[in-house]
Amino acid sequence: MEIITPHRIKSREVLITDLERVKNDSIGMAELCNKPIGRKSGGLAIAHCQITDNDPLRFFVTKNCDIYVNPKIVKSFGKKTRRLEGCLSFASLRDITVNRFDQIEASCFDKDLNFVGTFSLVGTLARVFQHEIDHFNGINIYGIKLL
Repeated sequence: MEIITPHRIKSREVLITDLERVKNDSIGMAELCNKPIGRKSGGLAIAHCQITDNDPLRFFVTKNCDIYVNPKIVKSFGKKTRRLEGCLSFASLRDITVNRFDQIEASCFDKDLNFVGTFSLVGTLARVFQHEIDHFNGINIYGIKLL
């Protein structure tokens, strides 16, 4: 499994019929998070659309092997703050400053499509959620025009 060229294909919601694909692909995705790629020593998370442009699904995997299926940001708190951020899809580029909320309320499902609930995230994990959800919507932090 490898990271593909970035694209603007929007990810679709994961359905029950997709669960085997989620489970199979998540293994390789976690491995990608934990290996050096370009300038990066690994990544905090990777979205499914970073490994396929053939029917990408709305889930991401963290380097700790946590799987977040159909995640949503329910609410953002406070002001946005500027922090350095990088992306495995652009692993040869330097990290850049990105403006994001440091606290969000999110919801998601687990790898079996059981609703996890609504929960609060702060700091790095809140920023990771926002970054990966941007990927689902065909948005990248570098503002590079994609095909």
